[in-house]
Amino acid sequence: MKRISAVIVFTSAILTGCATAPSAVPTVDGADISALKSERIAVNYKVVTKQVNYLETLYRVLWLETKTSRQDFGGLWSADEDMTRYAVEALRAQGFNADSVHGALAPAQVSAANGVLAGRALADANVNHPEIAGTKLLPVPLYFGTWPKAPALDAATAALQQKGYRYLVDMTAMDLYGNAVGYGMVNVTAQPNVRVIDLATNKVVWNSNLAHMEIFQLGGDLKKLEENDLGKLKEGMKTGIGKINFQALWGVK
Repeated sequence: MKRISAVIVFTSAILTGCATAPSAVPTVDGADISALKSERIAVNYKVVTKQVNYLETLYRVLWLETKTSRQDFGGLWSADEDMTRYAVEALRAQGFNADSVHGALAPAQVSAANGVLAGRALADANVNHPEIAGTKLLPVPLYFGTWPKAPALDAATAALQQKGYRYLVDMTAMDLYGNAVGYGMVNVTAQPNVRVIDLATNKVVWNSNLAHMEIFQLGGDLKKLEENDLGKLKEGMKTGIGKINFQALWGVK
């Protein structure tokens, strides 16, 4: 048995920059996707820790030195609302009928549901999982394969269904990341787990771990992400989310 954090789980995703699916899902044929896009979709993106992790590689004469730090932005930025809005805008740009849960539900209801999901994410990131022979990777479905049962979640999904929503696209990122990658470039990244819940059955119909990112030329200065009310951090998140192929979450390429 081994203990591993969510940061390590998503290492392969951030290195490749592409989404990965933990299980096979039948591909939706072209005739079905237009009907699917007409369904009402609620979107919920949350950042569990409300922190941005900084990673900087310092080139010394005879060695490389890695410097890490962490900045809390909880009192500076309503990240969940903005990240959800970025995802809604991206889905709409791809032809989906999407809305934010922050407009569809009462704030207290969203907060209660997100409290459950954030707590579950933290717990799942710190439990023991069996090793897989011949690999250092963990079976991802053990982390996020099911939709938890809890009164706050049941109330939220029932309310969304009553309002006419068919799907919930739920995105959970543990942290945000700023990485000084050399040549003055700074990589802004998040690594959400994305689940699509069919509100008619309350079952997860798609589950993916992915990374979205954007690169800026900031002279390698990670603190520039915080200037102008976290302007570059927010811009990087919005641009990266805009690059996600949300259609692929339903098994459509």
